[in-house]
Amino acid sequence: MTNSLDSLILGAGISGLSLAYTLKQDGRRILLCDRQPRVGGNITTGSAEGFIWEEGPTSFSPTPELLKLAVDVGLEQELVLADRRLPRYVYWQGQLQPVPMSPPAAITSELLTLQGKLRALRGALGFVAPAMGSQLSAQGGEETVAQFFQRHLGSEVTQRLVAPFVSGVYAGDRISSGRYC
Repeated sequence: MTNSLDSLILGAGISGLSLAYTLKQDGRRILLCDRQPRVGGNITTGSAEGFIWEEGPTSFSPTPELLKLAVDVGLEQELVLADRRLPRYVYWQGQLQPVPMSPPAAITSELLTLQGKLRALRGALGFVAPAMGSQLSAQGGEETVAQFFQRHLGSEVTQRLVAPFVSGVYAGDRISSGRYC
């Protein structure tokens, strides 16, 4: 091999890209590889039927270090800071449903059935069975995110509210094969 590398970075998500940028600034020879044919990791933009949406992290805290990095790589004009007061939506049964952000909104929401609302209320009031059983023991005594929310708030909340946000943040419903460098 005639060209040697100083660093091989596996993963072209935000962490890998940040590391590559920092090492390149120090004059290092790097190779950045990812299993997807594009950079960005879980951060991507999707479009279909005239709609455009963002996938991946739904939010991140714009720390001074992260904002400096965005400026350093020339992305300051691309930053879009969201208004935390804006409503959130979940796509359920063919339409966007507003996420209830308060108890009164939860009562009138069409996202959950009456049974689902009552189940969530029971859990919110603290009437929750402790985590126990053979499945929990087989997992080393720890619950998954889904198990925790299902136990506390019920299957509807888990399926209709928690799962969309977990899969949105971690792109948990996407599996890629292949490697790209």
